Amino acid sequence: MQSFLAAGGLLTRTYFPPEVPVIAGSLTVLTQTAVETIILLVFMAIIGNLGWTTLIAFPILLLLTAFAFGIGMIVSLLNVRYRDVAYLVALGIQVLFYVTPIVYSEDIAAKHAWAADLLKLNPMTHFVGAMRHSVYLLQAPTLLNWVSHVARHGDHDPAGVAGVLDQSPPLHRGDLMSEQEQVQGLKAAGA
Repeated sequence: MQSFLAAGGLLTRTYFPPEVPVIAGSLTVLTQTAVETIILLVFMAIIGNLGWTTLIAFPILLLLTAFAFGIGMIVSLLNVRYRDVAYLVALGIQVLFYVTPIVYSEDIAAKHAWAADLLKLNPMTHFVGAMRHSVYLLQAPTLLNWVSHVARHGDHDPAGVAGVLDQSPPLHRGDLMSEQEQVQGLKAAGA
């Protein structure tokens, strides 16, 4: 977020594309996340919870990086004009952490319609759920999941795909299920 401010003098003295500082910041975070993901995958291999769906974590991280880059670019530009944006973003990130089902199950919010709708509006809910399914539950996201990510975070919504997806049942279950529960869920979904 401070990328443009930190590179302000350099941007005025030398010609290079002005988005380079934000890209450099994004690549730094992406490198750190890739290292952390590799450590997670090694740990998952040691405990025996590794499958082919684990490879889906990397495309999910790339989609998350593209989404974060777009938001970071907007916030960085706003921060140049209005210096208080940095404080508001820090507060917003803390609120976003508690509104994203990371430390609690998504099923808790399903009891209240307004809370479930709030979770659907939070883009991080979908990224966290997709990572949880592919890495921990070893379930591949369906084509509907991928279309949902592209439709919600893309530049356009061809044929109103997001409106159709909003009527679909919740895509992720917050708690870890046993194999027997997973098989029963798949049988129930197929029936």
